[in-house]
Amino acid sequence: MCSSDLGNPTIVVRNMPGAGGAVGINWLGEIAPPDGLNVGFFTSLASYAAVAAPSIRVDVAKFGFVAGGPGVSVAYARVDIPPGLKTTADLMKASDFWIGGLGPDSDKDLRLRLQLDMLGLKYRYLTNYPGSNEARLALEKKEIELYPESLPTYRTAIEPMVAEGKVIPLWHDALPRGGDFVRSPDADGIPAPTYPEFLKQQKGAYPTGPLWNAYTLINTVGTTFLRSVVLPPGSPKEAEAALRDAFDKITNDPEFKAETLKILKFSPRYLVDADTEKLYRDKLTKDPVVAAFIDRKSTRLNSSH
Repeated sequence: MCSSDLGNPTIVVRNMPGAGGAVGINWLGEIAPPDGLNVGFFTSLASYAAVAAPSIRVDVAKFGFVAGGPGVSVAYARVDIPPGLKTTADLMKASDFWIGGLGPDSDKDLRLRLQLDMLGLKYRYLTNYPGSNEARLALEKKEIELYPESLPTYRTAIEPMVAEGKVIPLWHDALPRGGDFVRSPDADGIPAPTYPEFLKQQKGAYPTGPLWNAYTLINTVGTTFLRSVVLPPGSPKEAEAALRDAFDKITNDPEFKAETLKILKFSPRYLVDADTEKLYRDKLTKDPVVAAFIDRKSTRLNSSH
């Protein structure tokens, strides 16, 4: 929430943990006054909407769109998964390993499970960790053996584990581009392929059918809109425009970029253009076949494949 003086705002941060962000999303859509003084900053908002997550009671397509923050995750695994992992390709010899997750309708969970399914791998699934810190601790204790981590956390918390030889990066998400995929510039230096690159190496071509359709939907909303900045429905267009301008300026601010790279080893970017808004709203119009498949997928807990 901020004051009406957008040139010199007073910011009051109100964290609303619970249900993977659903508490905050529902609050913004049901309770927050649409006065331009309340703004939501969410992770995976578009993903929850795309899969029609039951925990979301509001129509997020009616939110005022401000910006999308693209980002990718890196899937990494313990090197002691039998028969031992030295390269990503070694995973193809493994089976019945444990993967971790945050919740059955989390886009992180769905994306990872779809990735492994398309590779034809057998695995076991343990979910509902409160957060990535807890999942990472579970991996260190060998409760789980494979997990996807956001890029900023990968840079700061996982790369030291890679250097110690405890884990290996398997692949990272690719950004959608014109019907194909491109490597995120933020992933420079990660010694692993993108998932589509690895899938193509193993299968010879991209697959077709419900698995692939579900994956491309989840990947699009989960990477292009890893983070979403939105206003309550009915908020003033002037506030929306002012916030878009602010996020555009901070994205292109050299001092902000240098400082975040120094602290986070990653510099957030925000997309505020009309094409990004159109993509956001288009992806919230669900394909019923893909949505039904994802719904079935999201309910299969602690399952082996």
